[in-house]
Amino acid sequence: MSGAPTTPPHHPTHNVHLTDQQLEAIISTVLPSHAIINASAFTHGHSFNNRIYFLDLTDSLHTNTISHELVLRVSGHYFNHRKVENEVGWLLRFREFCPSVPVPEVVAWSTDGAKIETLDRGFLKVTGRRKKVLQGVKHGWVLQTRLPGRRLTIEDLDGIHGDAILRQLAEHMATWRTVEMGLPWGTGSWSSPGGGGARIGNQCLFTAAHGKSPGIFWRPKDSRMDLWRGFVTGGLLLTHRQDTGHEGLRTWAEYYQFVLDDQIAHMMTAAELSGLRAMIDDRVTALRERLAHLPFLDNASNIMKFTHMDFAPRNILISTDDTTASSPPQVTGILDFEFSALLPAPSEFLNSLVNQSGDWQTRHYNALLSHLRAIEKTLTPAPGDPSITPRSICISVMEPPAAPCIDPDRCECEYHNFEKLKVLEAVVANVAPWYITQVSHIGKERELEAECAKAANVVLDGVERLLALLAEGLDDGQSEAGSAPRRGTREATTLRSETTATTSVPTTVVNGPDRARRS
Repeated sequence: MSGAPTTPPHHPTHNVHLTDQQLEAIISTVLPSHAIINASAFTHGHSFNNRIYFLDLTDSLHTNTISHELVLRVSGHYFNHRKVENEVGWLLRFREFCPSVPVPEVVAWSTDGAKIETLDRGFLKVTGRRKKVLQGVKHGWVLQTRLPGRRLTIEDLDGIHGDAILRQLAEHMATWRTVEMGLPWGTGSWSSPGGGGARIGNQCLFTAAHGKSPGIFWRPKDSRMDLWRGFVTGGLLLTHRQDTGHEGLRTWAEYYQFVLDDQIAHMMTAAELSGLRAMIDDRVTALRERLAHLPFLDNASNIMKFTHMDFAPRNILISTDDTTASSPPQVTGILDFEFSALLPAPSEFLNSLVNQSGDWQTRHYNALLSHLRAIEKTLTPAPGDPSITPRSICISVMEPPAAPCIDPDRCECEYHNFEKLKVLEAVVANVAPWYITQVSHIGKERELEAECAKAANVVLDGVERLLALLAEGLDDGQSEAGSAPRRGTREATTLRSETTATTSVPTTVVNGPDRARRS
């Protein structure tokens, strides 16, 4: 398209394109009685990790009428088959366990670009010309339904229906944080005392070819996939090595140890991070050796929750119908589950407040949290009533105590522990910021030096605060014997500051690997 912005060479979707013939081969294989009558692609700036195509189809009976509107999400560089498997796995779980949440329906998928799989027909046979055409597709993809509506904007949330929209979003979030998703314990509050129970991680397809027990194995209802084909939880996509292990991490301490180790390994090998490494290496090593003894991890509840990982207005659709004062727009779609995972319960909020702090206006995010708190209070059971797990949504970790604490650093209430988790989250993200290693710095040495210095300041300040907590614990007579065995927007900002803000956030945050604008 003339005048359309081009994709920079370092971006995941650079030179990721499908030809008309490749699009037609996919559709004619998946939906033989349909044909494409219009195909359009998102231009650069609207999607970072995927090349997105909007496809209008017609069927053989209505040759000039649109019968299906689909979206094809083609993975960019840097990602293996796990990203496709993860998005498919979560969308299928939502269809089965959270049908009230408006998410796209999976039509078909491919982990390598050529082999095509569907839920009801398994692997599809691709022969002849189609097979030859699809051999040129080198990236995995997901074909899904296109949901109605338009993207949510700041203006919508500031308008007369803004609070009603946020209330709907809170209800959807409360659903996926409480409803069983075919995962351990069945209540949405998956606890792992003593290292047992729920696994942390993304969804991945399991087959007998793995040669090991599937562990916690789930097959979607009505699936005609092979008997031994389904989904297991384990491994983390948002790491530099895109871990594919199925053993799983089971505690908050194990999770943070894993992602910090991953960031350190990348820091030690990336040439662009040599300046940062020289400034922070020794202090980060000191934190790594003592991380598991941080009181707020050592005493953590180890409750795990489904975490969207990109819950932001750009991934939310609302209806375009005419509205009145008494008839607000409806939330018609929640998108982009490619990095969703089962993670420590606070992760959804930590990600929004620390790693993607520019996505929400503070006033809007505070209102969303307020609605979540109200919903959570209705779920808290009466004494002796075990039907609902207390703190089912786990929003209470962000609610300040009624009486101010004299010494917040030494206080171990849920609220102040959450504040300490924000410090740890910022430290981990800035040990190896994604935007430094995925951007060309040729001829921009001063900019690189400034970015490294900015990240180093966040790391050094955070590490000293965390190590001080350990020193206080030792002063109280605690033992340090024994040892137990991320991520990242570019802006060095918090949620946009406003006089109405009530949420406490770090004063400076720079982010880590693969935390870019996503669609």
